[in-house]
Amino acid sequence: MKIILKVLKWIAISVFVILVIGIIYIRFSRLTDKMIYQTGNNYEVFESSFKHKELYIPLEKDIKIHAVLFKPDSIKPIGTIFHHLGNGMTLINSQKLYKPLINNGFQIFAYERRGFAKSTGNDDNSIILKNDAITIFDKFLELKDVKNTKIIIWGQSLGGTFATMNAVERQSKIEGLILEGTFSSFPDMGKVYARLLNLENFKWLIPLLMNNDFPAEKEIKEINKPTIIIHSISDDQVPFELGKKLYDSSNKSNTEFWKIDGKHIDGMNKYEKEYVEKFMKLINDARIFFKDRTQTQWWRDYGTAGALKPSSDAGSMAVKNYREGTFPDIVNYDAETARKKIWKRNYACYTCQLSCKKSGVVSEGRFKGTIVHDSPEYETGTMLGANLLMTNINDVMKAIYDGDNNGLDIISLGNTIGFLIEAHEKKLIDKDFLDGINLKWNDIDSILAMIDKIAKREGIGELASKGVKTLSEKIGKGSDEFAMHVKGHELAAWNVHVNSGTGISYATANRGACHLNGKNAEGQNGNALKDSLAICFFATGWGGYDEQQLVDFVNAITGSNWTKDDFFETGERIFNLEKMMNYREGFTAEDDVLPERFFKEPLTVGEKKGAVLVRKEWEQKMKDYYTERGWDTKTSKPKDETLKKLKLGFLI
Repeated sequence: MKIILKVLKWIAISVFVILVIGIIYIRFSRLTDKMIYQTGNNYEVFESSFKHKELYIPLEKDIKIHAVLFKPDSIKPIGTIFHHLGNGMTLINSQKLYKPLINNGFQIFAYERRGFAKSTGNDDNSIILKNDAITIFDKFLELKDVKNTKIIIWGQSLGGTFATMNAVERQSKIEGLILEGTFSSFPDMGKVYARLLNLENFKWLIPLLMNNDFPAEKEIKEINKPTIIIHSISDDQVPFELGKKLYDSSNKSNTEFWKIDGKHIDGMNKYEKEYVEKFMKLINDARIFFKDRTQTQWWRDYGTAGALKPSSDAGSMAVKNYREGTFPDIVNYDAETARKKIWKRNYACYTCQLSCKKSGVVSEGRFKGTIVHDSPEYETGTMLGANLLMTNINDVMKAIYDGDNNGLDIISLGNTIGFLIEAHEKKLIDKDFLDGINLKWNDIDSILAMIDKIAKREGIGELASKGVKTLSEKIGKGSDEFAMHVKGHELAAWNVHVNSGTGISYATANRGACHLNGKNAEGQNGNALKDSLAICFFATGWGGYDEQQLVDFVNAITGSNWTKDDFFETGERIFNLEKMMNYREGFTAEDDVLPERFFKEPLTVGEKKGAVLVRKEWEQKMKDYYTERGWDTKTSKPKDETLKKLKLGFLI
């Protein structure tokens, strides 16, 4: 008995060893690769009724890939489709799918993998085929007929796994991805065939035997471009459940799942109109991005004036020279009131779809007939409205008109006049200092007189034209505590009592108190590059283009291959270069300070009554900001390693 048990033990060990050796052999010899990829289907002559260019793309010695670019007959292509063919598809039998796409203006590029049809070489190694796909795509991008066209990657069946990998690797080059009849992974397909062959009990072996070089369900998570996954509920080759599994793994925010019926990858034949519309949607997404979006309609309805009442309600508005953050009378000239009483039409900058500008006319009162060419906006309505405690819409429109008509910056103008009114109210200056003007809150005549003085730089206007920093230095008497500027640059129309992020923006902006600087380092880096791209912030925030779309635009225009990381690093380099220019001129952490008002005078009006910045918390926020930036926390100078990392070592 012992001998029998011993023999059985060695038999079991031998079987186990043979099994392990077999698994290792099958896996590392890539035997399953040889089983997956069809071979043959050779033909002598390529023929097509479509206008086309036949290509042979060299990869290695004696390896040439047969490819064709199919083109519309007489029109400029509206876009280019890079088609990864399904297993067994050739450039002959795939053409039946192309007619509706070509008739709608698309050109289509497709190729036959090595060792198949008219391409030379062997095609039994997934790693080699994967590298081939990327090389072919890169060479495709260099084609004269393809440059400056919008590109969609299309993959069917097995070709969908190649398409998914291709989309991940070259995401910045494409508009979107369409997959039909594609499976989630090779092992998942292996389990399907194990079931069909009644080998269900051995499906655990599949992941051990098969290399998963195209893990589509993992790769699709990385795609943030518009993606459409198409799968038939009657697919008899790739079960519907695998297509659904692929969709379940995707980013739902940019992926659509289209459930159809019919044979395997037969969607174009059965649903021609709908299928073509999917391609048209992807190619037009960038062009019609703003069409019918809720945010677009908001801009058209209200422009920036739409923020007037919400900002007042939130306590974040500049009111009474930033003494308060809420102004109940803002309803007298907010967007809803302006739409009823002033605005006549919306208009836009050249080619912009937002139409956030408003024009109209004052229709009553002493200023009847005053043309309104773009007001009230948020900044203008606040700085020459709430900040000066103005209550009458017609008075505010006239003040804005006079400021604009004289070419004055309304933000600095409203800030300066607010400072002078407060200094006058506190008797730090008298009417003689103001050339006889009895400057008061909510007094349109004295405010218009001061605007005229500043515009002509007459008398007090000469000094006032230089802003609140210069005025405060002249007046003294503690007026610096309500001189609302940073580095000599007047604050914009957003208060800081309730929003320390805005304080970071003001304090750290390289040009002084800029509300468009960004509330943290990443935001500042992004905004620095947006400024360099000369793109409107309204089109890139609040529901506009995101950073990935901007990266795509840069790549399309310049031929670069940027990622989002490149985008933000370039912005960081810009911001640090500006900082070093300031540091060279003597600006340090001592200049990154906010007016004392925000620390000493809590709000007294509105729901945010009592809000004030806490100095210790603020100082810690600044230290955290400098640390995140890689700057010295005492001087604010960028550290040497930061400059080197950003390729700014020449500034050390």
